[in-house]
Amino acid sequence: MEVYVVDAFTDKAFYGNPAGVVILGNEHSISKETMQLIAKELRFSETAFVKRKSEEDFLVLFFTPTSEIDLCGHATIATFTVLREKGYVSASKTYKMHSRAGILEIEVGDSYVMMEQAEPSIGDSLEQNDIELIAQALGISVDDIGDNRY
Repeated sequence: MEVYVVDAFTDKAFYGNPAGVVILGNEHSISKETMQLIAKELRFSETAFVKRKSEEDFLVLFFTPTSEIDLCGHATIATFTVLREKGYVSASKTYKMHSRAGILEIEVGDSYVMMEQAEPSIGDSLEQNDIELIAQALGISVDDIGDNRY
């Protein structure tokens, strides 16, 4: 088991968004309860646990100090950055990450990692009365808010 502290979205130590990354070798089989205890001990907002499934597929599980979560963007970036820097993956390739959120494509470059994300969904439109209340609270005109259609 290899444990790393990674500052995502920066090239400076102690900047960016920190995450724990735990690389589990094929010989490592730890329970989710143990993963939870490790995440609690590391005390980052999220810790990723990664295990290779095949040459281009990885299982990644994400934990906060208190619970398992479906996905974490900055911990995903941190995970594949560590995998690249430690030689587990190559630059200029795309990998599949299996998580509770589903299977996502991760593109690894020489100096970047990009992750596929689901298309955002937009909720219901605001009622005119709500728009007027928001404009009043912000001290702006209703016209400054813009169109209520998507």
